[in-house]
Formats: sequence, structure tokens, C-alpha cells
Amino acid sequence: MDTVITKPVVDCQTLADVRAAIDALDRQIVALIGQRAPYVRAAAKFKTTTAEVQAAERVAAMVQQRRVWAEEAGVSPDLIEALFREMVRRFTQEELHHWEAVAITGAAEADLDAILALQKLAYRSEAERYSDFTLPPLRQTPEEIRADFARMTFFKATSGERIVGSVRGYEKDGTCYIGRLIVHPDVQNRGIGARLLQTLEQHFSTARRFELFTGHKSEPALHLYHKLGYREFKRQEMATHTIVFLEKA
Repeated sequence: MDTVITKPVVDCQTLADVRAAIDALDRQIVALIGQRAPYVRAAAKFKTTTAEVQAAERVAAMVQQRRVWAEEAGVSPDLIEALFREMVRRFTQEELHHWEAVAITGAAEADLDAILALQKLAYRSEAERYSDFTLPPLRQTPEEIRADFARMTFFKATSGERIVGSVRGYEKDGTCYIGRLIVHPDVQNRGIGARLLQTLEQHFSTARRFELFTGHKSEPALHLYHKLGYREFKRQEMATHTIVFLEKA
């Protein structure tokens, strides 16, 4: 952002001079808010619940710090608090709108073709990461995913009528085995994967442990799983990559 040179207050000789200086400063303020907005939106990808989106404790601490800055700058702390609370309220509303626009529900058999197509799209980046286009998710057939549906519970994430994510799992001997957590590339980093995984965990809430796996270079997936409490417990060497198994009690 280019710094706008404004006429010092003592040099303002007319009301027009004062208004021109105020306009110039306000333009800088608006530009700075515009620079702030992408960071607010980027924070959404690290949040997995509406409570985290609203972040009441964070807002309270943030407002208190800005009151301190206001006092240091010789500006009314009450004015600054009011300005920031309104700005945060509006940004939070926008964030909640985008966050809640995606619904997580149980998938039906009629959804399987769309889920399989999304699965193959989502795993394309994994195939490129390991230079292996023979990964099982890319080779699964319609018949095979229907066989999975018969023995597993499927959840889907939808934006309007469009399926943008899915996960599946089943429980055996006290362990819930989770597989094929996928999110459309267009809507990744919005917390959808975390919501899908948490929904499946809640569905199998009586399970004593949860287990899943991913590739050793799949940093986004590993980051998500670690954040949600999963810990590595073994590895399995494959021809093109290493499978990392993770669990959560």
C-alpha cells in the first residue's frame, strides 16, 4: 500500500484542506482493512467448530490489546473497542456463512457415483506426489464402492446440490476404521475435512479407538490428523511410498 502524504494539521488553512487530509487517511484505513480480510479468512481453515469461528476468548483478548494501543496513541479506547468489535462481528458473520454453507449429512447409495468421481479427483494430487497413479482410490470401480457402502457408513459434505467431500468408516472389535477422507480441491482449507472426520467419530462414539492412514509425504492430511488428536503408531513400506498409520483413543 502506498503511503498517502497528508498536509499537517497546522498547515490546513481551509475546511477543504482538513477534509482532503481526512479522506486520504480514511483511504489508507480502508486499504489496511482490505489487507486484513484475507488473514481472517485464512484463519477459518484452522477451525473445526462454530465456537472456534466465533472465538469469544480470542476476541476479548484482542479488544483489550487494542484498547491499550489506543491509550498509547492518545485515542479513545472506547471508540477503538467499538470499531473493532463491529469489524470482528461482521467478519465473523461472513466466516460463519462460508463455514456453515457446507452441510455434513449421511450419504445415500444414489450419491456413490458422485463420491467416486470426487475421490478420483481428490487423489490425483496424491498420485502426483508419489508418482504413482495406481493408488487404490484411483482404481476403485463403481461395484467396489457399492460393496464398501454395504459394509461401511458414508458421510458427505454438500454445498448446495454439489458433493464436495466425503468420508467412510466401520467399527470392528472396538476400533473404528476410517477411510477415504476427501475434499474437493476448490474448497480445501475451509475445515470441511475436519468436520467430516469429527462427524464420523461422533457416529461411532462407542468405539474405543479410531484408526486411519495416509502417505508419509501427505503433509496436509498429517497436519489435520495430528491436530485432531491422532498419533502415529506404525509404518508400512510400499513400492512408491510409506503408509503412516495413526490412531486416537
